[in-house]
Amino acid sequence: MMKRNLFLAILFVVASCKNHSAKMEESGISESESMLKAKFLPATIVDKTGLDGCGFLAVLADGTNLEIQNFPDSVKKDQLKVWITYTPVTGAMSICMAGKIVKLTDLKLRSK
Repeated sequence: MMKRNLFLAILFVVASCKNHSAKMEESGISESESMLKAKFLPATIVDKTGLDGCGFLAVLADGTNLEIQNFPDSVKKDQLKVWITYTPVTGAMSICMAGKIVKLTDLKLRSK
């Protein structure tokens, strides 16, 4: 019974995602247009753990490095493509000193 319920839940989530993508395609709105309109920025997660005091950074499309204070472990994957919104953190110090220190307000995986 438990396996059946889990299967149905997974099936529902997959169907919902496909339905959302289909609706976006039908309306002529791409993922990029939709996310940019919602004030998200495209970024790539980069593993900089080999540098002294650094961890994972988010690199924006314009090359800006972001040191994220509240980085979720679930997205600490090198070269992962994401959409983010953030707020700058003032007065914070960094050992890494590789970019602006920020706090994530939202993060979503990019489909492409």
